[in-house]
Amino acid sequence: MKFKIEIFGRGGEIVIGRVKREFYDLMENGDIDIYDYAANTDYDEDNQEEELNVPEEFRPFEPGMWHECDDLAHECGAEVINAFVTVYDPFDAVVVDSVDVNELVNQGASIIEEERINIDRALADGDTYFLGQSFEKGSFSCYEFEDNEFDPAKLTFITADINGWELVTGILYNEVELEDLGEMSTTCKETEFSVGIVEKDDE
Repeated sequence: MKFKIEIFGRGGEIVIGRVKREFYDLMENGDIDIYDYAANTDYDEDNQEEELNVPEEFRPFEPGMWHECDDLAHECGAEVINAFVTVYDPFDAVVVDSVDVNELVNQGASIIEEERINIDRALADGDTYFLGQSFEKGSFSCYEFEDNEFDPAKLTFITADINGWELVTGILYNEVELEDLGEMSTTCKETEFSVGIVEKDDE
């Protein structure tokens, strides 16, 4: 029988990418607001000259395209601590109704962390970076699998820890990685953008 698993709750999208020092300085000196640039709040056909205060050679991404600045990390999913699971049978009847990940782990499911990115460890002293996050609520992913019945002990959650934000990024069932059906449906509640510079203590 073919079952369907939906993961929903609170979570979002996060990117981390390197930026040039010149871009960092422009944002930190207050010449341009990083939120306005990343979210593209002030950019329109009549306001291009002001936005072009970021010379093209220093731009890590075009205004509003923050999700493209992701050479260090780019993940999307429900937070592990706020992720819930519903399982449907082939007739769309609910087999498991809005059970959180930790409860399924208590029932035999497991968690595998496949990725861990920490800015201070990934970058060298003096490196500059951009961090962008969208905080969302809704359905993040759906998967299908075949079995005679749903067995939580066969379920493995794949997670990523991106600078301390733990997200569910995939699922294994019976040791087979399932393909996301692409039925994500979330509402963005908030976005946060920042630039930073790595400062490590002398050893």
